[in-house]
Amino acid sequence: MNLLGALNTGLSGMLAAGTRLGVGANNVANMETSGFQSQQANLEEMPEGGVAVGSITTDTTPAGADSDGEPLSNVDPVNEMVQMKLDSLLYNANASVVGMADSMMGNLLDVMSNRDS
Repeated sequence: MNLLGALNTGLSGMLAAGTRLGVGANNVANMETSGFQSQQANLEEMPEGGVAVGSITTDTTPAGADSDGEPLSNVDPVNEMVQMKLDSLLYNANASVVGMADSMMGNLLDVMSNRDS
């Protein structure tokens, strides 16, 4: 993998993790909304490397009803918080890849400019 490939891989991972975090935040924000159905962003590998959000699916599992007969949300807040922590780690790991590729590219440009001087 070349430097641009590492940069693209890291950026794709950051974008995918950011989308997953957004979906999780939406789930948590709506967990008290009557009848809300949680969603999940599904990642898929890209042919040129990296990942992308392939789809966002809705969990149609019924959650029951409250004492007034109103449908409950099927959001599991514990699962959402754990998943959001993992997505945050995914984002930070990919940000580190982007930072390292940027640093290596900068060093390469410095070497090239010093060689021509």
